[in-house]
Amino acid sequence: MKTIFFIKNASAGLNDVNSLVLRYRIHSTKKQKVKGLLIKLTKSQWNQEEQKVKRSNSSYILYNKRLNFIQEEISKLEEKNGIPNVTPENIDIIVEASLTGVQVTEVVQKKDLLISLFDQKIEIMKVDEAIGEGNIINYNSTKSSIKKLEKELNIQYTIDYLENSLQQFIRDYVNFRRKTIAESTILRDIKTINSIINWYNSENNKNIKTIILSKINFLKVEKEVVFLTLPEIKIFYQFVNDPLSYDVEFSNEDIIYIKRFLFRCFCGMRIQDMNKRNINEKSVLPIDNTKFTYFQAKGDKECSVPFVGDLYLYNLANSINFDFPEFIESREVRNYGVRETSLIRSFYGKLIKNKRSRKVITNKGVTYQSLEKCISSHTARKTFAKSIIYDSFQDIYFTSKMLGHTDVKTTQIYLGINEEQEFLKYQDLKLNI
Repeated sequence: MKTIFFIKNASAGLNDVNSLVLRYRIHSTKKQKVKGLLIKLTKSQWNQEEQKVKRSNSSYILYNKRLNFIQEEISKLEEKNGIPNVTPENIDIIVEASLTGVQVTEVVQKKDLLISLFDQKIEIMKVDEAIGEGNIINYNSTKSSIKKLEKELNIQYTIDYLENSLQQFIRDYVNFRRKTIAESTILRDIKTINSIINWYNSENNKNIKTIILSKINFLKVEKEVVFLTLPEIKIFYQFVNDPLSYDVEFSNEDIIYIKRFLFRCFCGMRIQDMNKRNINEKSVLPIDNTKFTYFQAKGDKECSVPFVGDLYLYNLANSINFDFPEFIESREVRNYGVRETSLIRSFYGKLIKNKRSRKVITNKGVTYQSLEKCISSHTARKTFAKSIIYDSFQDIYFTSKMLGHTDVKTTQIYLGINEEQEFLKYQDLKLNI
């Protein structure tokens, strides 16, 4: 009989309650694999030579059954694979099977389930301070959708399934999700699934193919970028400075929210950067500064932008007594954005007479969406990029710098610039030389 079970604290007294652990030498690395067995007992209740729990322990039958199972499965594994080829993962699976009362094959299948991989990855993400709460929410959301799909189709998706039928899986998934969700969300889900596959590949030295987004032609969609024009900004600005002259219901809180939104329209700041550290009487005065400089949490860097319209930033901030929120958690930023989005959409509908629409092109055809339903809190940043900076200078690299982007391609997305269409402008370029 192989001696692999030990009292955790060998120096403990006979009647001290202790834990039993499995120590298995992994031959390839010459290291001990120590694993807890969820067995509590005293030293007097343990027979080290026979590797058994004595009858004096009330759970001795259950415990010994668990230990015998582990012994037998390890022996089978050594006989099948050869002792040098037993891995820590093998031991983990055997111990988990003993604790859950199932066969080893069932544990192996469970570990290969797509849902299980999501759970493992999410647990890893939770302890990584560099990963935001939003990412974890996205992973949980995608996992939940996969579970619903599995329930609908009465199937469990495994890694083997993805390896052999990835295209079928994605067809199932997309068709299921399209019933209730925007296609942009499906694209995000697919990227999340791809990240799980990539993670599994790196952890297990596998080469399962990921989903190629360009081949999913029913997801192709082009949407015009949403931003406010200068005349629209002017209407909002006039409203917050003299709201009583408009036949519109409002509260003081509404005015504060709109002023903060306009502040970001004039500097391109993100919501999470809109705090008292960045915005104070000294920082927004052109008299003291040649440019407005603030700290961007995303990217951990400073960003400087020119003062727009002399005292716009100062007037807006001063009119609300520099009352800007201090966000601690990403959830607070998200909740603020939802509230602001709702307000801006509502007042766009109330204040703007000549309402615009944006064009949406899909494989189904062209549709138009009212801006009243498309504007969001992030529209402020895109308004600064398009209506104020790019339209004034026609310089995408300068615009990119003003936004603090590290890649000009991100700025192209903000501006809705299509490279192929831009090249068409110059296809008949002639030089009179």
